[in-house]
Amino acid sequence: MNQAEVVALHSKMLDASPGEALRLGVPGNTPYEITVRWERQKALTDYDFVLRRQAKAETGEYPRQRVFGLPAVGTAYGDIDRLEASGVLMGQMEEHLGWDHGELNDEVLERVVADAIGDARNPERRPRVPAREHINQWWAEHHGRYENPGAEDMIGADLIEADDEVHLLRRRIVDALRHGQRLAENPRRRAEAEQYIKQQAREADKHVQTAMGKYRRASLEFRQAQQRPNVAGAARELLEVNERAAASKEAALQKYSIVLALAAKRTTPFMAGMRRSLGERFPHEEQAILNTKAGRLAEAASVEAALRLTPKEPETWVPERDDFAARVNEFIEASGARDGMDLTVMKETQGGRPTAALRGQALMQACYDTMSEEQQAISDRWGRIDTKVPVREDGLGHNSTEAKDYSASNGIPPMPVPPPTVSERSPDELVRQQKQIVTEVETQTWVYEVQPPTVSVDMETSFGLER
Repeated sequence: MNQAEVVALHSKMLDASPGEALRLGVPGNTPYEITVRWERQKALTDYDFVLRRQAKAETGEYPRQRVFGLPAVGTAYGDIDRLEASGVLMGQMEEHLGWDHGELNDEVLERVVADAIGDARNPERRPRVPAREHINQWWAEHHGRYENPGAEDMIGADLIEADDEVHLLRRRIVDALRHGQRLAENPRRRAEAEQYIKQQAREADKHVQTAMGKYRRASLEFRQAQQRPNVAGAARELLEVNERAAASKEAALQKYSIVLALAAKRTTPFMAGMRRSLGERFPHEEQAILNTKAGRLAEAASVEAALRLTPKEPETWVPERDDFAARVNEFIEASGARDGMDLTVMKETQGGRPTAALRGQALMQACYDTMSEEQQAISDRWGRIDTKVPVREDGLGHNSTEAKDYSASNGIPPMPVPPPTVSERSPDELVRQQKQIVTEVETQTWVYEVQPPTVSVDMETSFGLER
């Protein structure tokens, strides 16, 4: 950031709500966005130090107003998920609320800070803790909820908190997809991209479990409230609707938890990486391969297909209306069928005793069924070449060891990747270019293999004896 950008961001964050200030103008929480947020934090901290030193020199005291949570964001290295209600944040919240140090109870401050952190993690929701401009009126209206939360009738609070957790779940999944797909554009980092997005799927389940628990409690609260003698008919109907909605969402999330577990399985393909690897090696045959049964199952039971089942915005999400259960069952069936097909092909090709890792066997067979005899011959030659032999590269790493290994892990037959301009040519021209690449590398291998060994011989001279 240049100086003008730092000054503008500092001014904006001074007037922002605590949640927005903790985000520092960065909405998501992907590794890239975490890095950007941390860099902004360091730049704003340096600028804030200069301003405070100038104010001290001019007025003899430090200014009271500061960007909310700046030290805490630094301690978390820019990662919103690592923020917690620390003493530093609680002290700043006390100042934000207009109180002097020690005037508010720590438990009260901890609850307010927790809401502010929730605002930071949920950029879509309306902030619960407002900016300084509105803080006095807000605190006058809502302080009771923080000072004595049990004193108010909090029925429905669990439902609201469960919806918030679904917002967090959606944000995590969206961030994971964005970052994983960006990484997959680099042929060398596709294995890393798949590992990252599957790790995020595993970690997202904590949001699912938390939301399930809160929906369960909300459903129970609504059911108990219906039994109160003083509940009017219209109110009882509303409670019944809310009870059914909470119970429905809990049941749907239970199924979604299974989907996340399947998405994180080693055998589940990551289409952003797999499809690119396939298209780079077989651009003219790619669609035909994906139209086979193996290709259709790979797409239907992919990481992306699983994550597309992520619940919609909780305020409008009605699982029954979306046929959520049926879609989940289709994904689970496709996942089992994909692994079953791979196992069948593996047993057929290995005499009934599978030894290789289960993944991509059916897709590999579909590739060979689609390839011409000439392509199969090129593939066989390319597969026999030592991966350590240097290959003419296009600067992107399409023929790197990492790219080859990832492609093979998806069941894609070995095949050299020509420069992008060649891939756009006719099938015959493309095959000729791929054959030429194999021949060049085979020649390099042959020359390398016949090089005579270098022998070092220790020779003793009489130089030292002549003195």
